[in-house]
Amino acid sequence: NGIWQVAVAPDGERPAEGWAPVRVPHRSREFEQSPPESAWYSTRIDVPGAWRTNQADIVLDLSRVRHYARVHVNGKVVGEHYGLRTPFLVTLTGLVQPGQSFDLLIYTHACTGKYVYPSGRELSQPAADALRSVFWYTGAYSVGVEGDAWLRLVPRFRIDEAYVVTSVRKRTLSVQVTVRNERPVAAAGKLNLCVTLAGKTVVKLPKQSVKLGPGESRTIHVSIPWKNPVLWGHAPHGEPVLYFLQGTLTDASDKAATDRHVTRFGFREIWTEDGKILMNGRPVFTWGDHSVPYVHERQWLTRKLPDLVDGNVSIIENHRYDAPPVLYDVADELGMFVIAANFCVGSQQVPAGLPPDEYQLVLAEHLKVAEAWIRRDRNHPSILFWDVTD
Repeated sequence: NGIWQVAVAPDGERPAEGWAPVRVPHRSREFEQSPPESAWYSTRIDVPGAWRTNQADIVLDLSRVRHYARVHVNGKVVGEHYGLRTPFLVTLTGLVQPGQSFDLLIYTHACTGKYVYPSGRELSQPAADALRSVFWYTGAYSVGVEGDAWLRLVPRFRIDEAYVVTSVRKRTLSVQVTVRNERPVAAAGKLNLCVTLAGKTVVKLPKQSVKLGPGESRTIHVSIPWKNPVLWGHAPHGEPVLYFLQGTLTDASDKAATDRHVTRFGFREIWTEDGKILMNGRPVFTWGDHSVPYVHERQWLTRKLPDLVDGNVSIIENHRYDAPPVLYDVADELGMFVIAANFCVGSQQVPAGLPPDEYQLVLAEHLKVAEAWIRRDRNHPSILFWDVTD
């Protein structure tokens, strides 16, 4: 993230002129009066010298780029991606060197013509509209590096993801941790799990042994009793207290860490009983805002959402299509509910009358988006409902 350079220009060679500074993440340009159909983004990135290892990969994580993106590193094309809302990762191992910097150039194009779908096949207008991710059907076709940009060192023997399930009725903590081995040889180690609050360990989970062959992954399930957690929520349901599941994967000796993974969560449970929605055993009565302005910047959200809470607004809906995690982060910290919405009919994401082949294509892309969305955001306690075809 930070100040990059942008030049509005067509595909082809790197623009020789027209560059201007821009802050990345770059807020959606669909709200501009005449947004460009294509543009180039450029920056220079330093690779930490401490990243010299053959046990991890250097990965560029661009999270959200609208709609098509082609990545150039030091003048070489190293990857491309279609779609704003599915993960966008490019492995740079061997292409960049620790202790040196590299030139990053990204060409972006709106969801039109040959840039809509990977085959280069030009889809009908309704199918292209369904894939373009706009706030409303009148939104402009546009471009932009809209998500956080990260350069990551990703261990080959690692914790891929963790999913936390809390039960107030049973007073239990259950976790599912996926461990992956991308080394060319088998890997063995120990998975150490604990829960912390304010830097102090409050719960320890049983240590797990892990052994994986090359290219294998395994999901480990652990469940323990927890008698006295602080319940998440806003009065009267609880307090906006957030715990951290700390996962450490060690080598076979259980001494050297190969990876660490942190997952933030709240201890709460939602269920139905006698026709009522309950959270933490108390009825849920919500008063909310159907459509929060699509400004997903922490500085703005930490001013706007507290004002809503002070006005007794207890729930918001992001609307249109899935919001980046920062919206849920701030809601978690306030004990506020969110309706996590996606695939809005009003933004043309659910078209009618498509030919069968295009319908199947759009559906397959939407399922990829849905899986990435739910996996990414499912640990946020603020999410009360998942709203599909919003």
